[in-house]
Amino acid sequence: MFKNIPYIVNIMDKGFKFISGSFMIDARGSFLNGAGIKPAENENITEPKNFWTAEGYFPYVSSQAWRKWLRNTVIEEADWERSEIRILKKNKKGNVSQFATQCDPIKYPEDDLFGYMAAKSKSKKKTSEEEGEEEEDDNEDNNNVSSVMRAAPFKSSILLSTEPVRTLPKDEAFVHLENGTPLPYSTEFYYNFLRANFSIDYERVGTIKDVGDRIEMEDVHIQQYLSAKKIVHDIEHGYYALADTNERKKRVGALLRALGVMRGGAKLAQFNTSVSPAAIILVGLSSGNLIFSRAFFSKNNKPSIDVEYVKQTLKEYNDRIVTPVYLGFMNGTFENESEIKDLEQIKLGTPREAIEGFISCLP
Repeated sequence: MFKNIPYIVNIMDKGFKFISGSFMIDARGSFLNGAGIKPAENENITEPKNFWTAEGYFPYVSSQAWRKWLRNTVIEEADWERSEIRILKKNKKGNVSQFATQCDPIKYPEDDLFGYMAAKSKSKKKTSEEEGEEEEDDNEDNNNVSSVMRAAPFKSSILLSTEPVRTLPKDEAFVHLENGTPLPYSTEFYYNFLRANFSIDYERVGTIKDVGDRIEMEDVHIQQYLSAKKIVHDIEHGYYALADTNERKKRVGALLRALGVMRGGAKLAQFNTSVSPAAIILVGLSSGNLIFSRAFFSKNNKPSIDVEYVKQTLKEYNDRIVTPVYLGFMNGTFENESEIKDLEQIKLGTPREAIEGFISCLP
């Protein structure tokens, strides 16, 4: 259960606009995101994504990869209808050259939270300015596609190693042929903790802006949803919003709950890894700052929280913090747990308890 620390806050007075979050996963003995084949003498090695600095190797997972894990998890957990990817255009060879999801943030919560882009597909194009000749588009079904784009309210960093490693160990394996000598292959992996930061622009969830050339939904769909009373038009602020005022909280709550049980990753048969957070920090703000982005670190594979950094951050952003700060972790996770448990203005619990506590603060 959470520590019962008094925390006086008035969300409506201060303005809940932004969710700032950071989390860490235990990736000791993992291969979560591949960089392809690494040419080597006498053998081929599959390597994970990483980069080198003077300190050593920093393994990482791309933002695109773990966003996909989370997207799949929330669709499954919340039983959302998936916004299927559709083909917008093919070239003359029949290859897909343009695609997008359904681009409907009203019907599909994943489009609302993760954003989308579908560029306009022209039905005709000029092949010669001098002669004024025109050529028909390669895909006749594209003539009614409009240019729509929605910047994602949910934003994320890469999952980055909390400390450098000097070498990436190799897992040696063989493919056993029915006839002939077994063929060797190698896979590099890492033994570390990974951390990531994310944010949610809470005000943008469940809202549609069609201003100037920034079109988030085609007008024909807007009119349909207005007629069905699924959205309302806020003329003063210039946007359309979901008529159900509880839907924003439901969608964001589902996303955060899915993060608590997130699953996915590459090479699960060989390096099955839990990618749900071993620790997570959540806070609501009146401004868009990732205030606990450097809270997690490790040394010699012993993870810790920078307590002095957290104290300084709480003081620095006191005028912008509009919810309690929730910190979730399992006992035994951190090297300095006694210091962490003495932190003031922090509500402690397990990762999923912290997520539920924070969701209860959403307006």
